[in-house]
Amino acid sequence: MSRAGFPAALAVALIALSSPCAAERSGCLTLQRGAEAGDPARETLYAAALQRGTCGFKTDKPAAATWYRKAAEQGEMRAQAALAEMYFDGDGMPSDYPAAKKWYLKAARQGDGPSQLRLAFLYAENHFKGVHVDYAEAEKWFIKAAAQDFGPILGDRLLPIRPLLRKEAFASFAAWQKSSNRIDY
Repeated sequence: MSRAGFPAALAVALIALSSPCAAERSGCLTLQRGAEAGDPARETLYAAALQRGTCGFKTDKPAAATWYRKAAEQGEMRAQAALAEMYFDGDGMPSDYPAAKKWYLKAARQGDGPSQLRLAFLYAENHFKGVHVDYAEAEKWFIKAAAQDFGPILGDRLLPIRPLLRKEAFASFAAWQKSSNRIDY
């Protein structure tokens, strides 16, 4: 190959490497067809591909939210949690804490640990516009999340609300964190 032809060959190779292979693309199209047929698990996976721009699909967050909502309305826990996160983070839409709370609650009731923890913070902290503080609900969801041994490193986020939670709820959550080496108390 001449030196002049090398940049063109390199460009073709880079395009080939960045594009999904035929088998992967076929699987992605099957995923899309399953979503379009109303399968909530595939709707969720298709939404995730659209949200992240993977599987050969262009990033389309409004469409991702639409597909998550379709699956969430059919009771798909992962879709409920993902849609709640989109509302919470304002990912492709304005932040909407009441809508996030609605979907976190649906996923949390099905046992989704991350949703239980996020819901607990929504109830416990007073800076989420449109969501009213309810320490009894916060306590309930902190305990449910702790019982599953779920939670990322929380650091000092619990300290400002510690006096407001009942002593046993905080002790339960703190014991879980300590036993998991997530925070020192």
